[in-house]
Amino acid sequence: MICDDPQRDHAMQDVHIKNMLSVMVRPCREIGKSTFLSSLDEALGTLVAHDMRWTIVYSAVSAPQVMAHSLPVDNSVGVDDGLIRRTYDAGYFRFDPFYRYWREQRQGGVLRLSDIARPNKEDATYMFGFVPLTGFEDDVALMCPVDEDHALALTVESVAGFSDYDMERLEAFYALMAAMIESHWRLSGQDAELSAREVAAQPPLNFSEAVKSFLPGLLTPREREITFLSLAGFNNEAIAKKMDVSTGTIKNHKKRLYAKVDVTSERELFSLFLGFLAEVDPSELHLGYSQAKRI
Repeated sequence: MICDDPQRDHAMQDVHIKNMLSVMVRPCREIGKSTFLSSLDEALGTLVAHDMRWTIVYSAVSAPQVMAHSLPVDNSVGVDDGLIRRTYDAGYFRFDPFYRYWREQRQGGVLRLSDIARPNKEDATYMFGFVPLTGFEDDVALMCPVDEDHALALTVESVAGFSDYDMERLEAFYALMAAMIESHWRLSGQDAELSAREVAAQPPLNFSEAVKSFLPGLLTPREREITFLSLAGFNNEAIAKKMDVSTGTIKNHKKRLYAKVDVTSERELFSLFLGFLAEVDPSELHLGYSQAKRI
């Protein structure tokens, strides 16, 4: 029979805590310097096993700004991080639940995407379209407010998902990291630098409303339903199952759809939608694209 040794357990815990705290030494020393964010990003990467991480400034008055985006050095998942970044920057950030959360709540904390998303409402396309594109099972953000309008979010994503222990580690370090970020923000003049780069506000969008206003007057109800499902990430087989028709029928509908809007592939249709997202305002939805452009 093996007996527990409380003293040994406490000693191991002490060593573990010291090792975890040691990763914060470098970022502490670089508060106020241009290297702070990169060193803090690297420190976060050592706390939990992950497959991708982002550093994003969320704003109540402008579009999110991606400050850093990286894969771990030992990543073997085969994720196309370039495609993910381009898709996000091109317009899918407007469906980002973390972006919506900050604009609505303006509260910090350790946030799990699955806990704040509304998969049956406006976050459906992000959860069932963009998230599957990344291949990740779990997404966690350390949302750190820096002033009344902005928060710097350190996010980690994982294909396998984060354990309860991983979440406990992130929770344990949140207050320290948030305080470091707030101090850096004040000392470095980051707010002035950010303001110079901010673009006009592009508020979050409801995906279903956006698709309804995309290509107005051109599509039949069936073609619009197929467009909705395609842009939400469903393949032909899944669309056919949902609509209770054959895969061949879906392919024929898509051929006619592509001819109407002068594209030759789903990728080109997706690009057309991203261009629409870059310009449309929520107040213009339902008006029709040509009418909205005149307002």
